[in-house]
Amino acid sequence: MSAVLGPWGPEAFHALIGSAFRIGCPSSALLGMLLSESDGYPGPALMHGNPKPNAVGLNQIILSSLHYVWRGSWQDYEALSVADQMPYVERWIRGQPGAKLDGARLYLSNFLPGYWQHGAEPGFVLCSTTRHPEWYTPNWPAFDPWLTQPEPKWPGGDRRNGHGEKGYITVGDLGDRIDRKLAEPRGRAFLTALHAIEDTPTPVPEAEPSEQQISDELLQVLKLPPDIDVRTEPPEPRGARRKG
Repeated sequence: MSAVLGPWGPEAFHALIGSAFRIGCPSSALLGMLLSESDGYPGPALMHGNPKPNAVGLNQIILSSLHYVWRGSWQDYEALSVADQMPYVERWIRGQPGAKLDGARLYLSNFLPGYWQHGAEPGFVLCSTTRHPEWYTPNWPAFDPWLTQPEPKWPGGDRRNGHGEKGYITVGDLGDRIDRKLAEPRGRAFLTALHAIEDTPTPVPEAEPSEQQISDELLQVLKLPPDIDVRTEPPEPRGARRKG
């Protein structure tokens, strides 16, 4: 595996593929969401020396909610490997209502699961500068970035009083965020590795000999006629009396 992939090896990708299958979402969507949330690192807070983070882990579970899926400390949680942390990511996402059929709905279950009823409405506004600005303000750089020119310098630039291109975040913006992360050079490297794992045939274990095969082998060893069934009790001799 490439150094670009950091802590991700084959075991991590296999864990992600299995979790995506059980969640019911595309594996690439789950990968893109994790890259968006934590750059794919299970311990971003530990990496950056954050003494008390707001959110932790691959999918950045809010610290005050971590106890729903993990009973230990957040430090122990972030110290897990990607493969070992993936079941808790899966438990968190599967615990949220609604289908996770695509990237937008998957991300909605992680970001604002209370709006799951609107998962199939790409244009539904989740938050804005005036509607739940406490959600919009820390998240607009990810979900409402400046995609057209000119792009004011940020931070410290004009940026229309410190918000994104539209001034609001929709359900569809969540899926667009995943697409942008996977289109970046690092995201493409992750996708290549994911597809390589998915395209690798799973070894099929050698089949156990059937009961018939075993019996045939016994017949050869014992030199018994093939019309004698060694798998059943021998018949009673003709004329034998049954015990009353």
